[in-house]
Amino acid sequence: MSKDNNFTKDCIKEAFIKLISANEYKKISITNITDKAGINRTSFYKFYETKDALLEDIKNRLFETTHYFVEKFDNVKNRKEYINELVNTVYKYKTYIIALKNAKLLNNNELYNTKVTNLLYKKDNSLESYKRISDIGAITGIIIKWMENDFNLEPSKIIEIISKNVYND
Repeated sequence: MSKDNNFTKDCIKEAFIKLISANEYKKISITNITDKAGINRTSFYKFYETKDALLEDIKNRLFETTHYFVEKFDNVKNRKEYINELVNTVYKYKTYIIALKNAKLLNNNELYNTKVTNLLYKKDNSLESYKRISDIGAITGIIIKWMENDFNLEPSKIIEIISKNVYND
């Protein structure tokens, strides 16, 4: 996808998030989104058939990010870098998560969905597998609590909490 296409999609998403922060989902029209994004309807329909498709695209991006970090967990060489990247990536989506959560369009537990659960349990029944599940579950629990509290703490504090409580660092 070209830079122009990425820019347009980002404008559409940002406009939608701003609108959903102030309006009920069912009251937002494609025209509202395109006006807020500063684009025409044709540009919107180039990427999305409906506002539901736009919502799904945003949610899928959040899910993909969650899946990426769960999949990456097995190959982590530096825990501190991994936790730092994870927390800061989640924080990057703060505006999206809060807006969707407040509009009751995203349940934070959705980010820890069946696909993530399947990734967690892909290993055997070894002791290491139980440790892995415990660590990912603890990290996820802390991050979900942080999201439920609308990111009330700075990322550095969450990194510290995970380091102390999960890894005893």
